[in-house]
Amino acid sequence: GRPEAPGVPQMGTHTTHLAGELVAAEGLRGTESSAIATALAADSEHTSDALQECVGILIEQKREMERRLFGMRARVLHLEEQNAQYRFLYEQHQTEAHSNGGGLEVGSLYQQLSAVMLLKDALNTENLALQKQLEVAQRSQGPEGNPKHALCVVCLDNEANTVCLPCKHLALCSGCCQQGARSCPLCRADVTDAMQIFIP
Repeated sequence: GRPEAPGVPQMGTHTTHLAGELVAAEGLRGTESSAIATALAADSEHTSDALQECVGILIEQKREMERRLFGMRARVLHLEEQNAQYRFLYEQHQTEAHSNGGGLEVGSLYQQLSAVMLLKDALNTENLALQKQLEVAQRSQGPEGNPKHALCVVCLDNEANTVCLPCKHLALCSGCCQQGARSCPLCRADVTDAMQIFIP
């Protein structure tokens, strides 16, 4: 027969080796596919957990925002009630102020009337002092119109023998002066000192 080619045994060995590598590659591919599938499943589970956690956070945030909104609405309602109370008090105060305007005017007129009465009393006092001075002047003259010694304008009994200083009016007797005359009965000037004189 025909002699066997010398390269055939080597080719068979090489084919067997390639077949083994192919089987190994298929096995590796299967392992990698399984690993990828496992990783994808794990990643999907992790993603699902993360999504659920995010959803839970969003729900909690929504509830917190609803609580804040409720609190803000209650605060606004309270402020509106306070504003209404303040507006009522302000309007009431304005009404009382307008209604008391007449009272204030009457009070002002009463003060003016009191001032007029005080002025009237002062004028009456001054008038009495002038009347006393007139009486003293009339009594200081005799029946013939001759001048006599002046009388004290306070008691109208004793002769005026004390000069008020610094105005130098002769209007008081020593007794009335010692009783503590603080102002001159003639000019109402403050008496800082007094000097007794002797009339012959």
